[in-house]
Amino acid sequence: VRIIFEIMKRFFEFLFYYNYHHQVKVGNEDIAVFMSWICISLGIVFYSLTLFSFISFFIFHLRLPSYIAMSFSYSIALLFGIYIYISLIYKKKYLKLVLDKSRYKKKYRFVPIIFMAIGGFSFIGVMFLVCARNNGLI
Repeated sequence: VRIIFEIMKRFFEFLFYYNYHHQVKVGNEDIAVFMSWICISLGIVFYSLTLFSFISFFIFHLRLPSYIAMSFSYSIALLFGIYIYISLIYKKKYLKLVLDKSRYKKKYRFVPIIFMAIGGFSFIGVMFLVCARNNGLI
């Protein structure tokens, strides 16, 4: 379990580093920490909504109301958001991460964008499949 949390922490540090520098680059330097935190949490919402919708509608064939899926995914995002806040933002722990420019290579700066894009497109794709199944097309 400790190894999983260490891998998650490194991945969130990686995402935070590139999201922070992207926010600074586009001119949001004063709210870059908050926007980086929100972007990572939004990606987690997309992935958890996709996962919960896929599992409930296609594997178990459950017809649960949509508010259950949304509340479940928002609670997961809230838990991860609190984890990110405590591990990176609380007591300005992110400063050591952000100021170390040699930590990550520049060739991986597209990964946070792909993280968000895959989460968003997979969510949209699953919602199209759910709508098709509810209309009797699948």
